[in-house]
Amino acid sequence: MDSVSILNYFDAVYELKKRAYLPLSQPYHLSLSHEHFWIEKQINETQFLGVNEKGTEFDIQVITSSSIEAQIYEKRYFEMATLVHYLSGVAKTCARELDKFYLMTELKNSMSLDEFLVHKNNVEIPKVIRETSNLCQEVIIRAAEELISQVASARRMGMVIGNISPDNLYIEISQSPIRPVYTLNGYGIDLKLDMINARSLSTAFPLNPDIFPFDDKNIVDLWGVGVCLYAAVTRTVMDEMPHFMTSDKDEVTKMILAENYIPSLSEFIAELVTDRTYTMKAVDHLFSRLFKTWLYLFKETERDSLDLSELDSKALISSFYFKDKHIRKRGFEQLFAKDCGVPKILSTMPNCFDVTRTVIKVATHYKFYEENKEFLVNALVALNELMKNNAWIRAESGPLGLYRLFYIKLDFTNAKLRKEIIRYLSLLCKNNTLTALIIAKQKRIINDLLYPRYLNESSDLTVMLPFCGRANIKRIKIFRDYRVIGNDFEEILALSAIPIHFKRQRPEIILDQIQELMSRMVKTSTVSQEFNESLSIALEIIYEVLFKCKHEHEINRSGECCKLFTKSHSYNTIPFLTKCTRCNMNFCPACSRFHSSSQSHSLQFLIYTLNPKATCACASAHPSAFTSAVLSDLREEKQIELFATGGVEHENHIYHTEKESKEISITSVAEINVFNDDIRPVTIFYYEVYVQRAGLTGNIKVGLEGTGVEYCGDTGDILMDGEVIEHGPRFGSKDVVGIGITSSYYVYFTYNGFNLHLYVECEPIREIRPLVRVKGKHIRVQLKFNHFMCDPKSYPAVSQARICQLMKEIEEWIKYYAEKTKIFPFMKSNADSIKRIVSNLSSQLPLNFPYFDAHIVPIKASSKSICNII
Repeated sequence: MDSVSILNYFDAVYELKKRAYLPLSQPYHLSLSHEHFWIEKQINETQFLGVNEKGTEFDIQVITSSSIEAQIYEKRYFEMATLVHYLSGVAKTCARELDKFYLMTELKNSMSLDEFLVHKNNVEIPKVIRETSNLCQEVIIRAAEELISQVASARRMGMVIGNISPDNLYIEISQSPIRPVYTLNGYGIDLKLDMINARSLSTAFPLNPDIFPFDDKNIVDLWGVGVCLYAAVTRTVMDEMPHFMTSDKDEVTKMILAENYIPSLSEFIAELVTDRTYTMKAVDHLFSRLFKTWLYLFKETERDSLDLSELDSKALISSFYFKDKHIRKRGFEQLFAKDCGVPKILSTMPNCFDVTRTVIKVATHYKFYEENKEFLVNALVALNELMKNNAWIRAESGPLGLYRLFYIKLDFTNAKLRKEIIRYLSLLCKNNTLTALIIAKQKRIINDLLYPRYLNESSDLTVMLPFCGRANIKRIKIFRDYRVIGNDFEEILALSAIPIHFKRQRPEIILDQIQELMSRMVKTSTVSQEFNESLSIALEIIYEVLFKCKHEHEINRSGECCKLFTKSHSYNTIPFLTKCTRCNMNFCPACSRFHSSSQSHSLQFLIYTLNPKATCACASAHPSAFTSAVLSDLREEKQIELFATGGVEHENHIYHTEKESKEISITSVAEINVFNDDIRPVTIFYYEVYVQRAGLTGNIKVGLEGTGVEYCGDTGDILMDGEVIEHGPRFGSKDVVGIGITSSYYVYFTYNGFNLHLYVECEPIREIRPLVRVKGKHIRVQLKFNHFMCDPKSYPAVSQARICQLMKEIEEWIKYYAEKTKIFPFMKSNADSIKRIVSNLSSQLPLNFPYFDAHIVPIKASSKSICNII
């Protein structure tokens, strides 16, 4: 019987009884576990075959009836057949042929009993139900009224509305015509909606004016409203509705995490349905702009009677929480079709921060603009207002999505669009990020915006200068010529924003420009707070270019033999000992015991690994011992073997996450040994990660396992054991990031070939591993253990004569500052900051020049220190 079709189902039961010699009127029991079901078939003029539920058992019997009773059964049959239509999710009709009833399906009579029961008991309500059916108006109104009253009551009593979440609020479709049941469960409710006797409000039937005081034009599809009620709170759509009511607590937690559920969404929805008035009736809510908007978002075809100008802005914002892209897109298009003051709307909401973060995420989805760019300007206006506070940019993991707008082909002939793009770029630049500008340069956005005819449109262009690469100093002069930079103070501010690795590439040019600006301010007798700040910034730049992190920079070098070796070979580890074949002696690059002319010798390289049982020729410098493994050529050494927890591995240490959004980790199979040498420290291990594609919503972390140090790409944070200790530039697509560790336990970082001069001292360790953690879709990275982009260079050298000249200039600036502070006390406002910077300089700069004493005496200083001049 399990294989019979619905068309022949009752005939099969009838024949089964006859073969078993059972009286037709005797019940035949089936033990099946499914919900209430009743359907009957007329066998002859006076007999019907029926199936009726009794618990989990079903009685199948032939019912003898009169012609009047037959008509009643016939009517009931049609009602129940309609129920089957709703439950199974397939369109069907009931037809009467002679004195028999047949249930016709679109599946050409191929649906088995088992298939029918699977359809009937499916926990996910079929899509066809949402498209074709409507709930009873009274049931929906009562359900909405119950939900709203519970939320309002919770707010009045100070309860946490955020507890109304998917695990304690659900819709249960009941297959029997009973009233909905409302059960208080904590602060949530079990919302059960009745599907029987469903009728469409759009059909012509009289409405009770006492219950429904509205015109026909206000009639809406209440089934759609019911879906909105559920989806608004559970952050899902009916096609993907999780069945929380049958899951245990742990499973519910997993579902919530998988759905990325945000508890504050419940607070947001509760605010929407209760911010009108507490006295507002449920029926008023159902036919308000709020619910009409939700209905518009869920309907696949627009209703002609719906005026889009009456859509509720907050309801449109709520659409951004749904997983269905089409719902988000419809809400986005209507929200940004005109400038409707989104920032002002968000500022009035109690959970402003979380909702704003979601709005920014959706508004930067560049694919929404591919079909129609008319929304872009309005969206940018709102984004720029929302992102004035840098906290929005650093609010969550995955802010790389902020750069998605650069994938759009932009038309800069539109003055308003050009203005908003400049503002948008400037906000990203002010937040200390290089990734945005790398993408912008690839799309030639920067070059287009920095075209001379646009330079006088906005001073915000100046914040882009630090990210223009090596040409930034020249750009500053161009900006000054076109009066984008208005005065000396603004020019010094622009110079201060240039990253340190760009300044150190051309220290002479930076120093000349600082000297020229400050000297001009002194000569023109500038007396203002701007001069104080300019002096402080100028001294800080000089110290940064000449001395900052000089010691740390020196200790990340490699030994001379290592440098020689890397010129002609690829390597994945540093040779701990080298042997000069001419002298037949071993040398250790860690303690620099090798001939000064070793570069001209032919060298044989020996690779050594730590072994506590052996002894080392340099035991005094290395308490740890070594054992040797002679190799004629280091290229014979095996490459570092890696493994990853997930993702797809390609050749040359390339890993791709594809569509995986879970986190994967990439590390080495074997540990890398670490030795300690504080006397002559060198780099022990270094590797780079080439980010071929960063994705738009993911995160990449580069670190060293064992040290607890990680460099986070989407935020630029440098972490130690999860705690932020430094901030660097963000990195993303096409960036190369390196990390190394020295024998004095300093971890350092490189960015696109430049040392970032961000040093983290870690605890003494014996073993490390490379560690790259990736989370997000379509991320592709390559780990490199040779052919590095970064080439460690010596610290930028400035001649002694140049330093002497600079000292003389600094002395003049300080002297001018000291004289003016006696006359104008307000100039002492940042004296402490200037003293601190000068103190750092005086500890590095030579102070024993003859001309120095001549200028100290008139000021009656007691010490040959610049600090005492102030």
